[in-house]
Amino acid sequence: MLRTRLTLKPGRYGTRDLVEKYGSKLVCVRYRYDDELGIRYKTVELIVDEKPWTPAGERHNPTDMVHVRIAPHESRLRDALKLLGGRYQRDTDTWLIAYAATTALRLTTRIDPAPNPSTPAELSDTPHRLRPDYEDESAIRWRLGVGSK
Repeated sequence: MLRTRLTLKPGRYGTRDLVEKYGSKLVCVRYRYDDELGIRYKTVELIVDEKPWTPAGERHNPTDMVHVRIAPHESRLRDALKLLGGRYQRDTDTWLIAYAATTALRLTTRIDPAPNPSTPAELSDTPHRLRPDYEDESAIRWRLGVGSK
């Protein structure tokens, strides 16, 4: 079994000859040891290809405005969105808010990438519920910390 005991960045003692050989493509040098055979290996990690790439979770700048969907019964979340500058968009039934606020509230999974405006015909066919079917009003009040009437 090989163990890595030392990882060096380019330019450190023990890497200078490899920096001359590989240049800016050198990422690091590792010293690995095989205890059973008593051998030390000197390995290199190299950059072999470069392509543009955008991480899936980081497509937005903190100041980008994004559309977030929340359920009608999530009043505390709605209040938090208002406090952070969110504005309700009636035509898309979403909240428009800065991406930084969605990360602060941990709402990045609720971002709607392409909100579609609802037409009046669509709105009349869609049942609007104040609470999910699986909970009654008292359970929702308890979860939100609101006293019963």
